[in-house]
Amino acid sequence: LRILDVGCGGGILEQDLAILGGTIVGIDLGPETIRVAKAYTAALNPSLTNISYFCESIEHHAKCNYETYDAVVASEVIEHVNEPEIFLENCIKCLKPGGSIFITTFNKTWSSWLLGIIFAEYIWGFIPRGTHTWDKFFDPRDVEKMLENFQVLVEKRKLGETVYTDKRGKANKPRKYDSHV
Repeated sequence: LRILDVGCGGGILEQDLAILGGTIVGIDLGPETIRVAKAYTAALNPSLTNISYFCESIEHHAKCNYETYDAVVASEVIEHVNEPEIFLENCIKCLKPGGSIFITTFNKTWSSWLLGIIFAEYIWGFIPRGTHTWDKFFDPRDVEKMLENFQVLVEKRKLGETVYTDKRGKANKPRKYDSHV
């Protein structure tokens, strides 16, 4: 099983995937991020030899890795790219026929804006200010429409946890969602 993690960040997801088996490749645009991912892997489990990291874009990676992977993971990435359609197209190019893409991202709701930007960036300071832009958050249907343009089928969409209900007991839209394509 070959898995590509696009926008792998510090390599946290790769550890768990590699322990389960298969060959894991993480790519990210940040050279420092790739250095951190490699150091994290070496420190946490130096015996893992089935993880590789590369500092490159999905566009470049897709040119050299057409139909290479059984699965592609894009976790909390699409909301950071300037051209999401091109991003998704290149993720799809990397998939073997019958492969799967797993996408997680913020839902475009007021609660995701409040918690994902205002609280996380400005009040709690968990992540640097300016990391997220409201205009780049997606309604799940918008991502599905983009994927349909590439003739792929959304197998399952799971919405994240409901943060709260209003006084009438009506659930609000979830802050995050993930899709299996």
